[in-house]
Amino acid sequence: MISRWGAKDVIAADISSAVVACYRNIGERENVHVIQADLFHLPLRRESFDIVYSIGVLHHTPNTRDAFREVSTFLKSGGFMAIYVYCITSGMGYSDHLRKITTRLPKKLLYYLSILAVPIYYFYKVPVIGTMLSAFFPISMHPHWRWRWLDTFDWYTPTYQWKHTYPEVFRWFKEAGFVDIDLPNTRHWICVTGRKG
Repeated sequence: MISRWGAKDVIAADISSAVVACYRNIGERENVHVIQADLFHLPLRRESFDIVYSIGVLHHTPNTRDAFREVSTFLKSGGFMAIYVYCITSGMGYSDHLRKITTRLPKKLLYYLSILAVPIYYFYKVPVIGTMLSAFFPISMHPHWRWRWLDTFDWYTPTYQWKHTYPEVFRWFKEAGFVDIDLPNTRHWICVTGRKG
C-alpha cells in the first residue's frame, strides 16, 4: 500500500460497506483517509492528485468507461494513473449466466455457499476434470483458501461486473489525454498505466 511508501495523503473511497474493513486495516494510519462515496460524485477537488489508482473497482460500476473518465478528472496534469479491470476471456460466458441467479440470492447465503470453493479447488487442479469444472462453474484458483473464498464470493455477488479488452481500455486513456501508456501482458485481467498529459 502506498501509505507505507512515503505518500503524504492517501484517500481510499468506496460506495459500499467495504470502507469499514478498509478503515480497520489502514484507517488508523496518520496519512490515510477513508471515505464512503460514489465514484461519480466524489466530494474531492478535481485535478488535485498526483496518483490515482483503482484495483478491481471500476468494472463494478454501471459503466466502466464513464467511471474511468470521472475518476481521471481528479488527477493533476503530469499525474500517474493505474487501473485493473476484468478481461474478456474464453470460458466466462457460462459464469455470466450463473450470475443472473447468484446476484439475486441473499448475500449472506452466497457468502456461505462460496466457501465451497475452498475444498473443491483440489478437483479443479486435476487436468481434464478441472477444465470441465471451470467451464461450468468458475471459482477463484488462488492458492490461499481465504482469498479463494473471498474472490469467488466477489465474482458472483456484484450487480455489475463488466469485462473489457486491452484496445478498449487503451482507447479510454488516449481519449482522456494520457501519454506513456503501458499495457503489461496479462491473461485474466487488464492492467493499464499512464501519465496525464
